[in-house]
Amino acid sequence: MTYVELNKIEEKLVRDGNKRDAFESLFARFNRQVAISGVFRVLKRYESYEKPSDKRRRKIRECKRRVARREGKSNAVHSAKRKGQN
Repeated sequence: MTYVELNKIEEKLVRDGNKRDAFESLFARFNRQVAISGVFRVLKRYESYEKPSDKRRRKIRECKRRVARREGKSNAVHSAKRKGQN
């Protein structure tokens, strides 16, 4: 994510916020958006050199996490449908 994209997120949060919103709540919203977009993950990845074997392990780990998350969501949807049918 680039600096320009971060500025767009920040502008959107400030524009959408009420005047009554405290600075802390706007800052918390900004931090959530940055965390969701994965900016810190990318920055940490480029802080130091990553060996090719570590890179391969990280990609496999991320893939497993994505698959598990997808399966968890699909199981939750199916279980909710089953509960509704009873």
